[in-house]
Amino acid sequence: KKCTCVLILRKALMFMVRYIGATTELFFPQMLLLIITLPGLTLLLCLALVLMGCVIRKKRRMEGMYRPSAEESKQTGPRGAERPGLPLPKEERLI
Repeated sequence: KKCTCVLILRKALMFMVRYIGATTELFFPQMLLLIITLPGLTLLLCLALVLMGCVIRKKRRMEGMYRPSAEESKQTGPRGAERPGLPLPKEERLI
């Protein structure tokens, strides 16, 4: 069973061939150019989309959305002199 996309492209190409052929025979080089370049460009576009999809899937798989270290750094704030969470008790003195 052929892909619907291929059938649509074939019909569009045949329409273009019939239209150019019906207007005049002087357009034969342009028709030949269309017959060669249109499927080639379509194939390149499909390959680019497939490659882009594979790269996106790989990045999502490798990086993901959950990053515990990023969450921890948000909670602790900037690095440096860390303040204790509780206030320190007063210094004990002798009576």
